[in-house]
Amino acid sequence: MTPARFPTFGQELYLRETVMAAKLLAELGLGRGASEAVAERLSHPSPKTRERIAAKLVQRLSSGASRADAAPHFVRLVAGLQDATARRELIYYATTRADPLVRAIARDILHTVLLDRATPAGARREELEPHRTGLLLTVEPVVSMRFVLDYAARVWGFTSRRSVLLALRILRQAGITRTQRLRGAAGLVTAVALAPHGISLPTFVWCFMDEFGSAVPAPTVDRIERSSFARTLVVSTAAVDARLDEAEQEGFVNTRLISGAHRVVPAMGAAETVDRILGG
Repeated sequence: MTPARFPTFGQELYLRETVMAAKLLAELGLGRGASEAVAERLSHPSPKTRERIAAKLVQRLSSGASRADAAPHFVRLVAGLQDATARRELIYYATTRADPLVRAIARDILHTVLLDRATPAGARREELEPHRTGLLLTVEPVVSMRFVLDYAARVWGFTSRRSVLLALRILRQAGITRTQRLRGAAGLVTAVALAPHGISLPTFVWCFMDEFGSAVPAPTVDRIERSSFARTLVVSTAAVDARLDEAEQEGFVNTRLISGAHRVVPAMGAAETVDRILGG
């Protein structure tokens, strides 16, 4: 999908409702009637609203795995996890796959600027300088909301202000970012900064399997550090390395010498991995 063709959307993260839907669909499955079953459990007064939200929840849960045959395992994982942080991360991950505008903002703008300290493709460094974004002084890396809106319109050809603002809201709801109101030349400026967060072991293991489970050749450590999921979750190299070490210690992945390089491979399939995560 090209950036200019990002679909618009109108649903926030809906954490509580997504967990409810996952628990229901872990029993019923993702097939015909799934959306209707979820809609019946929603409390919104309007039937149309319930139908719309239910359809989006099912779409997002179905998108939690890159392969359709693995989607039921993702649903079972979200339904069975007791770790609220891991659940939230996984729901966010599925949301970024169903609504790729969120992923693009996280991966191509926020990770690039806030962690890589680089300039997003298609932008100029001076566009990020405080005086260009209206900020007088910042004590930590931030991205002005105006820059995100302008970048989406100019570089991606995406002009739905509502969808961009909703994507930024989802990032806040997921605990990835926080909003700051900073003093600018013409008053207060709304900016986006990273919230304190990492990546849980269940999320790391699932995302690793989803992105690299069938990769040939298997990824090296540096490739995992630069992975799409790490950028989408806007986590540092150190956080990725720590979880990779833990995943190997817990027996979820193995490191092997393949074609002259140390490569990381899953230790088991998706079903067994989910069983291990939930059983642990």
